[in-house]
Amino acid sequence: MIGIFIIGGIALVSSYVIYITWALSKLQTKCECKKCRTSIHIERANRPNHIKKLVGFMSLKYYRCRHCSTTFYLRESTPDNEPVKMEIPRRRRSSREATMA
Repeated sequence: MIGIFIIGGIALVSSYVIYITWALSKLQTKCECKKCRTSIHIERANRPNHIKKLVGFMSLKYYRCRHCSTTFYLRESTPDNEPVKMEIPRRRRSSREATMA
């Protein structure tokens, strides 16, 4: 009977170690998408609840690429960990539109 609890405990610990390894495999050193190789389409996302509970002790920020929907993590201590803001060029109004307005 005790052997079942020992085997269950070992299985639980090994699955937790595998889960932490998986989370660390998604950790990056730069704030850019691995697939797109760009940092313009990156946005912060909320971490799922199971990640918060299981890996909550690590100071990780969760990001998602708007272009290809890839998710990854960055440490809070990573330099330049905020994504590049996308500049939207503004159209200049012509003199005719300015007089009409």
